[in-house]
Amino acid sequence: DDSATYTCEATKDGVTASDDFEVDVHIPAECTHEDGTTWTEGTIYNPRDIEACTCDAQGHHECECIDNGEEVVCTTGTKWEDKETCETRCIPEPAYCRSTGDPHYGTFDGKTYDFHGKCKYQAASCDSFSVNFKNVDLHGRAPRYTQMMELIFKGSSFTIERGWVAQVDGVNVQVPYIKTYKDGSRVEIKNAGQLEIKLYDKGRDPSVRLRATNYNRWINAEMWLHGSCQAMTEGLCGNWNANRNDDIEGGNINVFGQNWKIFDDTCPPPPPPYDPCRDIGNMHAQAEAICSPLTENPFDACHGVSSIGNTEGGLLRDCMFDVCNCFMDASCACAVFDAYATTCGNKGINLANWRESVETCPYECPAGQQYSAEGPTPVPTCLDQNPAQTGTVRGCFCPTGQFLQDGVCVNANQCKCLHEGQFYNNGDQFKMEAECKTCTCRDAGVMECVDDTCPELDCADGELVAEEDDRCCPFCLDNWVVAVNPDNQLNEGQKVVLTCNILVKGVSKRNIVWKKDGEVIRDGLSRNKRELTITDASADDSATYTCEATKDGVTASDDFEVDVHIPAECTHEDGTTWTEGTIYNPRDIEACTCDAQGHHECECIDNGEEVVCTTGTKWEDKETCETRCIPEPAYCRSTGDPHYGTFDGKTYDFHGKCKYQAASCDSFSVNFKNVDLHGRAPRYTQMMELIFKGSSFTIERGWVAQVDGVNVQVPYIKTYKDGSRVEIKNAGQLEIKLYDKGRDPSVRLRATNYNRWINAEMWLHGSCQAMTEGLCGNWNANRNDDIEGGNINVFGQNWKIFDDTCPPPPPPYDPCRDIGNMHAQAEAICSPLTENPFDACHGVSSIGNTEGGLLRDCMFDVCNCFMDASCACAVFDAYATTCGNKGINLANWRESVETCPYECPAGQQYSAEGPTPVPTCLDQNPAQTGTVRGCFCPTGQFLQDGVCVNANQCKCLHEGQFYNNGDQFKMEAECKTCTCRDAGVMECVDDTCPELDCADGELVAEEDDRCCPFCLDNWVVAVNPDNQLNEGQKVVLTCNILVKGVSKRNIVWKKDGEVIRDGLSRNKRELTITDASADDSATYT
Repeated sequence: DDSATYTCEATKDGVTASDDFEVDVHIPAECTHEDGTTWTEGTIYNPRDIEACTCDAQGHHECECIDNGEEVVCTTGTKWEDKETCETRCIPEPAYCRSTGDPHYGTFDGKTYDFHGKCKYQAASCDSFSVNFKNVDLHGRAPRYTQMMELIFKGSSFTIERGWVAQVDGVNVQVPYIKTYKDGSRVEIKNAGQLEIKLYDKGRDPSVRLRATNYNRWINAEMWLHGSCQAMTEGLCGNWNANRNDDIEGGNINVFGQNWKIFDDTCPPPPPPYDPCRDIGNMHAQAEAICSPLTENPFDACHGVSSIGNTEGGLLRDCMFDVCNCFMDASCACAVFDAYATTCGNKGINLANWRESVETCPYECPAGQQYSAEGPTPVPTCLDQNPAQTGTVRGCFCPTGQFLQDGVCVNANQCKCLHEGQFYNNGDQFKMEAECKTCTCRDAGVMECVDDTCPELDCADGELVAEEDDRCCPFCLDNWVVAVNPDNQLNEGQKVVLTCNILVKGVSKRNIVWKKDGEVIRDGLSRNKRELTITDASADDSATYTCEATKDGVTASDDFEVDVHIPAECTHEDGTTWTEGTIYNPRDIEACTCDAQGHHECECIDNGEEVVCTTGTKWEDKETCETRCIPEPAYCRSTGDPHYGTFDGKTYDFHGKCKYQAASCDSFSVNFKNVDLHGRAPRYTQMMELIFKGSSFTIERGWVAQVDGVNVQVPYIKTYKDGSRVEIKNAGQLEIKLYDKGRDPSVRLRATNYNRWINAEMWLHGSCQAMTEGLCGNWNANRNDDIEGGNINVFGQNWKIFDDTCPPPPPPYDPCRDIGNMHAQAEAICSPLTENPFDACHGVSSIGNTEGGLLRDCMFDVCNCFMDASCACAVFDAYATTCGNKGINLANWRESVETCPYECPAGQQYSAEGPTPVPTCLDQNPAQTGTVRGCFCPTGQFLQDGVCVNANQCKCLHEGQFYNNGDQFKMEAECKTCTCRDAGVMECVDDTCPELDCADGELVAEEDDRCCPFCLDNWVVAVNPDNQLNEGQKVVLTCNILVKGVSKRNIVWKKDGEVIRDGLSRNKRELTITDASADDSATYT
């Protein structure tokens, strides 16, 4: 009440004078502690004998720890004072966790395991921060590797990743990057031989250290966590409770890993475990030899303190796994060797110089830097050119006296000013907010700084004085409550901590209220009520949460959105249900995953059983998951006036002039189309056709390639999302290859061009044995039953593709008799078959005689040509191929037969041993796997649109269509949009699919050659809706169901409206009609 203006006033002779006195009585501010105690400004309150709290003139209180004289003695670990609780306790030394190779994890407690997820996962956490690892696949499939490490602190993201990249909140920054906060905490990103992140907060030095050892496309991710975090941390690195046996919560690694996935509904569940050493053949012995340095000097010095395991588990097995993933590239063992050296270093065994003993592991540093096994730490930088050295570290360093700046080693006089990852030029001014300084950049990176002065504040009604951790001066603010993580999506069972940042001081926790959808809640709050923890999240936890605080009658709040994703449920064909993100094993060789839409995919896994093949080759059936021995590919041909050679070796003539099925195998069929050249016999094969997924792919006479009847440029490559692929390429002659179901390839078709006709050749995968049907026989190792019924014309007609305009074949005939008895002359022309070089093959493949076999086929064709000797060449070439299939190389046979030169298109040249694969504009330097006869461009040129061109003349080509510079086009199955550049270079970016909101009656559908899902009401498609066939023939009706997750129990077939069950395939997607009769004519649904 005494605060006022006092006036002394005097009067004399009617004149008054006065002067004023200002009296301001300061009433001490009052503070309120969280325990309810109040005390006044200028005094100290001791809630405990280890804590002292002061009260300032604004009524804000600050508490700090004090020494109460009690001594804490640690027999192990180290002593640490918790700045929050003021308690001093003994804590362990920092714990180490790693992810190396195709990720092999080592937890803080020493548990080792593999987890092949390709998403972002929480690796560790500790009160104020968390650490995430991001994995990536390099080939669109396993193997997966760690790409990035991320520190989440105060709502910001700090990352280091492959390729020496550092980012803050998704923006690239220069290193060293240092972010300082007013509460004394600090984040540093530095190059310490490799990129590292360190966080310093709450008196921890540091709280966490992250190190990314760069291997170009991936990293070894290493983490050291402060001892105060023991038994608090959660994530892929385990719980650090000194018990490695409970690190994998629940026991299932994939379920455990998925539980720590940072929510991303586009990221698929992890694949089932696999063994790449088995996948590429039993290569254990070779991989073990490459990894043997782990068993030798210098690593053996560490075996007593850290086991390397054996070939079945542990670090040695991890090494073999990675080497097999790299197809025996010894350099892929180096990351594991380096990880072991770090583990040993943590235990006091110095293996820093291990690379000197392993010649396959040099380390390639960026230009200008050099590798050192014992580089100084801290590393000198432009910001600190002479730091006090505290230790050494392996990695890449600048030469002594130089400093790394913007990826280049520079001298001191070239240093620039750098603050929080941004360069400044001489004369630039910038703020160092947390330090409350304004700095000016001078030469050589010198910064001249002056202290900032904060203005006095006069806040409006409803505003309070607010402060931020990384901002110098207080400021006025009306909404001073901030949700640090406002948007939260998580999976059922996961945990989230909602963090509320209150920017004004002096807010008592009694004045902080949390609400869920407007209703006050009290469970899950932290001691200071700034955090709300939701554990084991369920659908009930999806809500809007509000943090509300009041001070001096002013209330502020902010909201958090929590969306808990409830896993979808899948149903297997056997009736079993399981949830998204988990794996169901219907058999020990099969693993089924379930995605967010409730669709399941099953794939084969290794059950450890070894299959040994004495003949043929080993193959895993991707449909049945059974591994079995199969024969080598079988060969069938049609040459000349068609002379057929079946898969089992039966030879016969059939002179039909229609299109005929030559072979088939589950998902595909092959047709040959014959034609007469003179309106009469002779007939020749004109075209080969592959039918796959309802499309027609053809190669034919005159070097023509077509897809669904439209000419395409080659190489033509059609890729499907299920991994299958059709290629039409020029491999000296036109070829079609189909890759599907893990077959490499399923079928190969080759059309050797003779201008008006072709030699048609086919190689069929061994898994098709005893399944195939057509002119090429049934491939059952019995040539005598290839001509079913014994009558060739009846047999051939049975495989005719329905065409009521195409006439029946003529009766057998002998052109040598038709033009006079010219056997002797024809035999003479064909005599090279009996001589060198062909005679080298007679022991493995008979040429027959003048009455039957290849010699008779040759004479037949020569007579058809009225003794033109060149007509024998196709038979000679077919025999050379047959011999080549049996290991007898007759590639150069044309050098011995002067009547058989081969005429190539202009600009190309014939070679008996041209490279395969053939270099193309799409792949200019393919790894050569063999040779083949045919027409090729000169070395250094590539066939394009029928002409040999130089590399700079190449155009962009996709699915048989050319694109010009600047054109954009979609690669649907790969989900990319590409732009064409000069010389055929294609720049591609990943497509993003829109979210779908399907109308009633629609479902989300997908097609094999279309990137994005789409809404569709009628999602069942008849692949071959129109079927005309002759009596006795066979047809397979194929039903394509475009939505995922349809159980075979829910698929019904009908004939003229009546349900039928006979003839259905195992998955009920196909109906087979055999030996068709009039009763089979109907509408099938």
